[in-house]
Amino acid sequence: MTAQLHAELASLCARFFSGNISEEEWALLQIHLAFCDDCHRAFLKTHSLTVRLLELDRGQVMGGHKQGTVEAYPEVYEPLKQLGVPAAVWDEVLGEIFHEPFGTLAPPFQELLFELEIGKADYPRPAGISDHDYVRNILKDTVAAFEAKGTDHARLMGDDGWNHDETLGVRVKLPASKIN
Repeated sequence: MTAQLHAELASLCARFFSGNISEEEWALLQIHLAFCDDCHRAFLKTHSLTVRLLELDRGQVMGGHKQGTVEAYPEVYEPLKQLGVPAAVWDEVLGEIFHEPFGTLAPPFQELLFELEIGKADYPRPAGISDHDYVRNILKDTVAAFEAKGTDHARLMGDDGWNHDETLGVRVKLPASKIN
């Protein structure tokens, strides 16, 4: 398998969790996950996190201050630890850039987490840069890479034609006859 094909299939993993994957892509992803241990482990870990985020109590307060998603959920912070920035800083900068409510992960950030999880992302830290500026630079690069994938990619990541299937614990595409 070429590195480019692997990267494309790994990208499907990230898209899966926002519910934006076609039936054909899901079939390809299942085959890939059956043969790629790294992606399979990352997929299972991300699936566990996604299910947990769906069960969030919004605005969780711990230790006298309101925690953000990264600080409150070790599964979100785990792949970010390798970058050496405290969880609270990630939450602050994520709030500045994406303005997402507690428990919601913006699609570019989802892709960053997955790429870090499978060892695909590399963000060397420039000397003398603050934690906040380092995270801002990473997220700006992540957003730029996400946008460079085009409007179809962004549309797929935000497609509202998908619903959460409580039985499976995943988001699924409704048959065209059931979409209003």
